[in-house]
Amino acid sequence: MKGGVILIAFLVWSCFAQPTVVDPTNEFYVEQITNSTLMPSIGNGYVATFIGSSSVYIGGLFNGFLSITPSHRASVPSPINYELALGPSQQGSLQSAGYLLNLTQATFSQYTNVLGTSGNKLAGVEQMWYAHQTYRSLLVFELIVDNSNNPSSLTLQLAHPVSSESSDITFKQVRLENTQVLLFNGTINQPEAVDGQRVVVAFCTTNSSTLTLNIPAGQQERYYFLSTFRTDIYGDSQFPANDALNDFYTYSVMESSLLNSHRASWKNIWDNVGIEFQGSGDILRLQQVTNSSLYWILSSARSDWPWGLSPGSLASNGYNGHSFWDTETWMYPSILMLDSPLAQALLQYRMNHRAGATRKAKTYDPPYKGTMFPWEDGFSGMEVCPFGVATCRLEQHISGDIAFAVKQYWSATHDLEWLASTGFPLAYEISEFWASRVKLVGNNYVIDDVIPPDEYAVGVNNSVYTNVVASFGFNFTKYAGDLLGIEVPASWSTIASNLELPFDSTRQIYLEYDGYTDDEIKQADVILLGFPLMYNMSYQIRENDLNFYSGVTDPNGPAMTWSMTAIGYLELEQYSTAQSYFEEGFANAQAPFQVWTETPTGGTVNFITGCGGFLQSLVFGYPSMRLHEDFILFLNPSLPTNVTSIKLRMVDYMGSQLNIESGNGSLTFALVDINMSAPLYVSIVSSPSVLRPSRSSLLESASDVIPLTLNAPTSVQVSSDQAVVLFTK
Repeated sequence: MKGGVILIAFLVWSCFAQPTVVDPTNEFYVEQITNSTLMPSIGNGYVATFIGSSSVYIGGLFNGFLSITPSHRASVPSPINYELALGPSQQGSLQSAGYLLNLTQATFSQYTNVLGTSGNKLAGVEQMWYAHQTYRSLLVFELIVDNSNNPSSLTLQLAHPVSSESSDITFKQVRLENTQVLLFNGTINQPEAVDGQRVVVAFCTTNSSTLTLNIPAGQQERYYFLSTFRTDIYGDSQFPANDALNDFYTYSVMESSLLNSHRASWKNIWDNVGIEFQGSGDILRLQQVTNSSLYWILSSARSDWPWGLSPGSLASNGYNGHSFWDTETWMYPSILMLDSPLAQALLQYRMNHRAGATRKAKTYDPPYKGTMFPWEDGFSGMEVCPFGVATCRLEQHISGDIAFAVKQYWSATHDLEWLASTGFPLAYEISEFWASRVKLVGNNYVIDDVIPPDEYAVGVNNSVYTNVVASFGFNFTKYAGDLLGIEVPASWSTIASNLELPFDSTRQIYLEYDGYTDDEIKQADVILLGFPLMYNMSYQIRENDLNFYSGVTDPNGPAMTWSMTAIGYLELEQYSTAQSYFEEGFANAQAPFQVWTETPTGGTVNFITGCGGFLQSLVFGYPSMRLHEDFILFLNPSLPTNVTSIKLRMVDYMGSQLNIESGNGSLTFALVDINMSAPLYVSIVSSPSVLRPSRSSLLESASDVIPLTLNAPTSVQVSSDQAVVLFTK
């Protein structure tokens, strides 16, 4: 089991003072909300909502027909919006005392002072919301009233307007003998496909439309208000209404312990996931954005509910709640290294949707074979991108992105059982698609009429990114087939070796596609060949690509582009240039709660794709970590301005967990949990001349092989002409 402890934060607050923030890296306090569009969310990967939103969203719950309506997250009316007021006979007024997002505990609180008629403070009130991490169907609202310093009793009113109105779900109230409980049961209005499931959803909540609370003099009182949600999505419930009601009663009995069990669950998460900095200057903001970025992603997915991540998080209908390449390319890589069970669940979502993706392949004329994943995936694996948008039909690199994520998971785990049951079938069926998609023109294979990652280019031929990621899929399928003793078509290796890759021999750069004429591009495209793909080019070509494409990228494009550019320049040891792009990579995290916007001026909120790109610059960029099939390579580690060390806590690799701390030219490996069947070693080797060296070529120059042992950190110094290999024999 994993171990370790992250920062434990405690909030100090009394009825006569604002809350005192003890750990500013995880507690974000603000006196006033000036922009209601940047409110934080609460979520547990099954259910989530923005504070104050009229909608609650459940992972996997969609309404709408394919690309026509189109399919989108189904809105469940939020039953957790409460309105606090003084009782009818209570004299005085209410005064806002601020708002606090606590990442350590995954709670959001609103503080209010109760004032007397002369403006004196009588009592303090805390309203707290959280999505229970252990009991995934549960949202909790707690009201804590501190009247301990007031010699008189206090009367408050709590309004709780509950609606069953939804444009996506037709709810009916279920009559109950217990009138203190409201139960609603309904079905989505329109399934995603003609033969699709009309999902049933139910929610149960406290019936307290207007509640009068009498708090005795000198007392503190705590009130609990629960809401539970269930669906008949596979893996959830056969009888949602019954189970939502049973959950409500079960959790009501344990209401006084709910917060503690929720905190304990999140403590376990933070004990096992983290990126920590030492340093000075503006390091506080860097740590805040890092912690919040992890929180926004971790609160949008969970390993026991395998549904995809969406650019706007689970708490919103941004991008209709669909899963794009954002999951595998931008958010998944850091999750893989820090929380491999969650990464496996994200791939299981794709595995579960193969049937729909196979149906998509057959909608083309002529029909393609194999599994062609949709550009936008929702409930079924069929294409749900809005009708008429060109990306629906042409942005096909996502299938290659998924196959590459399969390759990455294997590289990090060497889980042979998973490879046989999940990884190889996914990779094989994607390769079947690409084999039916390519055309032989002369001596080369081409993939025509696509949209590359640069979505400003529509209907182009031979996107270099698309072709490279397709070739990687072919090669990995052959590699995995050999491991499992399964034969794959020999023609696939031929295709992989002969896919056309547009290249300008004069400027020594890869061209984005055939006939590219230096047009402005939307976002990172060709530079992704260097990372995360690590296509085996020279460092000179890598530098040429970075210098050219960074100059033609739309400055108002998505934030994750700058994080990838920073990683590239760190690889080239151009640290000043890398620092400027690194800072731009998290500029869209907005105060006071570090909620992300898609672009500097707005766009989708909370844009967790940006979180994913930014986290990669910390996990892979400054530590210069590169995950290969049978080793991890560390180039020359470096640090952001004002940072003296970066620690990646509880990195998952080959069944072991270790802390990896990097400094300028130094690395420390501390093994926390060991997989005895795959012991880990490190070696200092000569720095490679290409992006994808073989393990054997690296270890030929190794001066020593150092075994990692529990409770014995191993530190190594790395000069500019050296690298470090982490591997198992």
